[in-house]
Formats: sequence, C-alpha cells, structure tokens
Amino acid sequence: MGKVIHVVFGKDGGRKDRSNADDLNRAFEFCKRAAEIEDDESKREITKHLLEHALVLDPHNVDALVRLGTQFYLEKNTVKAIELWLRAWHIDDTQPTIPYNIGTAYLVNQDCDEAVFWLHRALKLDPEMFLAVFNIAVAYERAELPKTARKFWYRAMELNPNDPSNEFIKKHVTKSI
Repeated sequence: MGKVIHVVFGKDGGRKDRSNADDLNRAFEFCKRAAEIEDDESKREITKHLLEHALVLDPHNVDALVRLGTQFYLEKNTVKAIELWLRAWHIDDTQPTIPYNIGTAYLVNQDCDEAVFWLHRALKLDPEMFLAVFNIAVAYERAELPKTARKFWYRAMELNPNDPSNEFIKKHVTKSI
C-alpha cells in the first residue's frame, strides 16, 4: 500500500508535498502546544486555533477533539462541546472521560435522561469514577428519582471517603429522607 500524499500550498503559493505521517506529526505538535496553554483563559482562542489546525491535519485526532470540546465547554457552549465529544466517542469508545464529559454537559443543559445515559456509559468503563457517580446522583435527583439518587450519593461517599464533598452529600441525603 502506498503512502498518502497531500498537496499543500505554502504562504508564497508554492506547492509542497507532505505525507500523511507529516500531518499526523504536525497535528500532534499542535495538540502538545495547546496542552501547554489550555489552562490559561486569556489564551483560549489560541488554544482553540491550535486544536482546529490539528483537526484539519488529522480529523480523527481524539485528543484534539476532546481538548477542543473542553474549550467550548469552558465557554459555556455545551452544544458544540457535545458535538466534538461525540465525534471523539465514535472514534474511541474506550475512554471513560469522553462519556463523562458528554453526560456532564447534558446535566448542565438540564437534560437528565441523556446525562444519566452517558454517565452510565462512563461508569461501565470505569466503575470507580467518583465524579461520574457524583454527577449521576445529581441527575437522578433532578429527575425526581430520590431513591436512585441516594444509592449513587452513598456510592460516591464509598469511593472517596475523605472527599470534602461528603459533608455536602451527608447533609443532602439526610435532608432528602
């Protein structure tokens, strides 16, 4: 099987041949640079730009899709974040953080059914994921299913017995009984 070649044009309009491996390497470098600055809110646009470039070079780059989705989530654009995370999920359905992110975004959007669905998917991949358990309890609570929510509240406390949120959980569960 031959090497895939992409024809690109430089800034001066000159033709350059570049292999698919070069594109993948450049996409990786864009992701790496984005990871170095992604926590700096003042550089969010630069981060998004780097990740978008990575996706032009490698549309199946799960890391870029997840990171770009996170940038949109931080901007409160949950619809775009979910779209990107769903693309990542269709490429790699083995990472529990992807369905966790999707479920959490649906929870923010008050779509409890979708939140529960995706958070359960995350828990199938990682039954010990504390934040997924915590968020699924919130989703069941919002869906007015207090008994099911209580089960997940207790599970969250079991998973992280020393977590500061346990005080909140204890007060909340006691209050809802």
